[in-house]
Amino acid sequence: MNRLELLYGYQKTESGLKVYADMHHVNQNTMTRWIRQFLLHGLAGVRHRSLNHRYLLNTKIEAVKEYQWA
Repeated sequence: MNRLELLYGYQKTESGLKVYADMHHVNQNTMTRWIRQFLLHGLAGVRHRSLNHRYLLNTKIEAVKEYQWA
């Protein structure tokens, strides 16, 4: 289940946040952060972001190879 589906499900349920988060194996604080991000930024706020947008995989592999030979 993705973040948006979880938030939509929470909106439709009568359960409290802790109960809903536990049912879906998500930390309550994480759900709270997603709700806040969605309210502030809409869909862009809950979109999953990759940690590295800067380098291609091949570039990283070449860097590791060069480091190993140094």
